[in-house]
Amino acid sequence: MLPAAEDAPKGHTTLGNQPRAEPDSAFRSMYAEHRPALLRLATTLTAGDRGRAEDLVQETMLRAWTHRNDLDIHRSPRAWLATTTRHLAIDAHRARIPAGTVKSRIFYGLRALRRTLAAQDAVASAKGIVTG
Repeated sequence: MLPAAEDAPKGHTTLGNQPRAEPDSAFRSMYAEHRPALLRLATTLTAGDRGRAEDLVQETMLRAWTHRNDLDIHRSPRAWLATTTRHLAIDAHRARIPAGTVKSRIFYGLRALRRTLAAQDAVASAKGIVTG
């Protein structure tokens, strides 16, 4: 069950504690303002798959509505929305690659290799700066 709008902290203006007609219009405004940026982010995260990107944005906005009593509308919710979109994209990607398959081992192995190489480059750069 969703928390009541009255449960929000005093002085904390959320989508949920707006007057009766206001949460819908505040949410619509937030959706209209942030949807284009979220769609660009989701399209990048899905390697250009517009359909999956739109699904991610829809799921993100559904979660925003579900958590409307927690989102402070006077601060930009963009960071929360972008983080949620990113987490949903990661979850969707993991769900498509079954654990233990050759493909998942290659994917996660390459990711670990990239991190190791990046760390080695950083160390080499730092040594070059110190000795150079």
